[in-house]
Formats: sequence, structure tokens, C-alpha cells
Amino acid sequence: MNGVKARCQNCGKLWGEDKIVPLDEVRDLLQRIAPGERVPEGECPECGALCHKEENVRSGDVVRIEIQGLVDAISVPPGITVYQGGR
Repeated sequence: MNGVKARCQNCGKLWGEDKIVPLDEVRDLLQRIAPGERVPEGECPECGALCHKEENVRSGDVVRIEIQGLVDAISVPPGITVYQGGR
């Protein structure tokens, strides 16, 4: 799991591979995976829910995602233009 980031399906926190509980230590794993569900990366160290691999997450992306969520939540007055930076 070299550098893998995994998001908890319950609390939504993003964890690095060194923080999540590895699969071989997850209790009742087979009962916790629904048919057709992706195999998780491990278990959330805070709430105990399963964590799934985040696709295409690089260092800095999480910050951009959180900031974008804040920008989307802000009400912009009429006549004001919001420019969103890109890569």
C-alpha cells in the first residue's frame, strides 16, 4: 500500500496507510463487506468503520477538496465574479 490514502466510509476522514488498521487485524471482515463492494484498505482507527482507497489523491489534493467545499458553500453577492483556479 505504498502511499495509499483511504477514506473512512463512516466519519469521512482520510488516512494514510500507516494510520489505518490493516485488513489482517480487522474483526469480522467478511461479514462487513457487502456483495459487490470493493475490498477495503483497512479499518478507521477512530470510529472502526471500513476505509476504502481514495482514487487519485495526491499530497495537497485533500486541502483543495476541503477549500473547494468551503467555496461552494459561500453565498456570493450579485455582481461579484468568483474565479476558480485550475491546475
